[in-house]
Amino acid sequence: MSISHLEKKATFWFSHIAELIELWSKSDFTAASVKQRFMSGKRYLGSKDKKVISGVFFFYLRHKLTLESLSTEEIFFLAYLKEKDVNESINKIFKNNEFNSYIYTLVNSEKIESDFNKFIDTDFFPEVFIKNIDLDEDRILSLANALNKEATTDLRIISDRDLIEGELNSYEIPYNYNILKDCIKLSKNINFNTYMSYKNGCFEVQDEGSQLISIMLDPKPDEDILDYCSGGGGKTIHIAELANDKAFIDATDINIKRLKETERRVSLHGLSSVLILNIEDIDSDEKQYDKVLIDAPCSGSGTVRRSPEIRYTITDELINSYTQLQLEIIAKCYDKIAIGGELIYSTCSLFRNENDRVISNAIAQFPDLTPIDIKERAIKLELPIDVLHFTEFGLMTYTDKSKTDGFYLSILKKGG
Repeated sequence: MSISHLEKKATFWFSHIAELIELWSKSDFTAASVKQRFMSGKRYLGSKDKKVISGVFFFYLRHKLTLESLSTEEIFFLAYLKEKDVNESINKIFKNNEFNSYIYTLVNSEKIESDFNKFIDTDFFPEVFIKNIDLDEDRILSLANALNKEATTDLRIISDRDLIEGELNSYEIPYNYNILKDCIKLSKNINFNTYMSYKNGCFEVQDEGSQLISIMLDPKPDEDILDYCSGGGGKTIHIAELANDKAFIDATDINIKRLKETERRVSLHGLSSVLILNIEDIDSDEKQYDKVLIDAPCSGSGTVRRSPEIRYTITDELINSYTQLQLEIIAKCYDKIAIGGELIYSTCSLFRNENDRVISNAIAQFPDLTPIDIKERAIKLELPIDVLHFTEFGLMTYTDKSKTDGFYLSILKKGG
């Protein structure tokens, strides 16, 4: 292939990547939303071009702190060098390493690569992000390395495991099992629109760490359960299915749009055990529950693999505002826990201030709330405890050990 064609294609990619980075830097939307809008407005882009542009864009987001002084060409070179998916996508377009020879002529490759290799994994995160994680230096390095990789796609099996596995095998999609027996992990994003198992509702896409929360809640038929921050309904649906649609589940959320999404999905799954209620109705009702789940609003730091730009929004002030809100929600829900019932508190945060410290303050405020032996419950549920990190009041899933997003869970029992 001629140099002119290589140059034309490279220039095409460079300009689109620069435009996408610029759009994101001026937007208040998530990187994923900005990318989606950008791609939908460029209908002429083929699937291979989209993979290259998207791959370099997310490489930039994960390493932005060390790349801001570099040109688009230099960023592209590093992504080509370091990101397997970017490299493979390009080499499917250009055969026989043609692009490899070309890209090395565009930049001072030896210096750029040498400079980049001097960084350690924590250099790709702001200091405020790292200092709020309660781990020793070696573990933080290990965690930072894991957080700076692309997230897996996790499938929660609802039915017909054989069909799901058969389709993955037929499309030659590698998969594995990790913590949960009903969770399949894929190493990349997949378009499931052609999968019969997807059309038949045989699985939901849900991070394994999120699935673990519902498993640990251990719902039983005939229990009264409140999902106070139901979000889009992922945990609500999972809890209902774990109880064979025989529990009595009230679900609510302060965000009406998310609550309507929960209602839509509950209906789609044909679940009769879930009642969707406005949060004002829940707050004014004196009903008490056997189990109250607070999947609390938080910094989202544990999901940084999926949303790498989150790291740049973290401040001590933001964390403090969340801890105050989290305690307020626990206080609101306290009277809704029946004597002998359980408060299940979870976040997708890595930060101690949003996790154990919130629980410590909650126990001080409500002395009849007592942490259960969460390791004992994990063992009872036949979970592999070696990949879980147990804290003073709960457990964490750290990505380097658990291969999931970062989640925290604490379960408090209300005494008489």
